[in-house]
Amino acid sequence: DALAAGTSYPAITVTVDVSPSALASVTNTATVSGGGESNTGNNTGIDPTAITVVAAPAVTTGTATGVGTSTATLNGTVNPNGLSTTAEFQYGLTTAYGSTNAVSGSLSGSTAQPVSASLAGLAAGTIYHFRVSATNNLGAAEGLDQTFTTIALAPDLAIAMTHTGNFT
Repeated sequence: DALAAGTSYPAITVTVDVSPSALASVTNTATVSGGGESNTGNNTGIDPTAITVVAAPAVTTGTATGVGTSTATLNGTVNPNGLSTTAEFQYGLTTAYGSTNAVSGSLSGSTAQPVSASLAGLAAGTIYHFRVSATNNLGAAEGLDQTFTTIALAPDLAIAMTHTGNFT
């Protein structure tokens, strides 16, 4: 195809399917030729391209902090692995959990990020199980089960006095 001097062709879009085992980067190379030109030193272009692996999120359940008689803060980390990801903490009296507390907002990027959730209204002196869970377009992941025990209420001593009859 003939191309007039000083003009260019439209951009060429190449769509690829990247293997999960692909290298961290690839260099794309394109070469033009023909037309009887005399300067062939500028006929090759290169485009180094970083490969970003996207996957289901990776999660790690941390420890509970700020544990009180009825409160606790659950902690963990979530790596969104390059996709918009939501996270929540599952908690309850057994590993069936039964309750959730969502982490506000969505996560993005490709590094592990700290997440936490504050709980209130817990029973004093009780063992709770919890784990972090995260979901993106490629799947979901749950962290390992952890436990914490809320602080027991201090005993409340009381006394009641009575007497029978009259004193003499």
